[in-house]
Amino acid sequence: DKRRDFLHFIEHCANIRAQVPGEDEEELLDNLKDIVRLWLRTYSEASIDPAGRPHELDPQGALDRCATLEDLTRTARDLVNVGRASVVTSARFREDLQTMARLRDDVACAVTGRRNRNLFGSR
Repeated sequence: DKRRDFLHFIEHCANIRAQVPGEDEEELLDNLKDIVRLWLRTYSEASIDPAGRPHELDPQGALDRCATLEDLTRTARDLVNVGRASVVTSARFREDLQTMARLRDDVACAVTGRRNRNLFGSR
């Protein structure tokens, strides 16, 4: 599981803090923040409508507020586990189906010059 392995890596980095000289701890923290951002960008849930409803990786800027490796570990765990607990509601699922149907119809219209019947009636 990618999430578990990544969180294990972040926790390992926090545990070796005692081996990092004090003047290098801030640099380690900044580098780990970048690694967490890259991981989130690579493995986070993709949005079905990135223009209309983009998926925000760190909406409150929590990574920037981390002052210690322990803060970063806790925040990374929260951000990485957000996607795991997400539940698709029937309303959200219906909206996503409608978006896909509109996209399909727009492509068909561009190719054939006429609209297709979408999943929820004709337009």
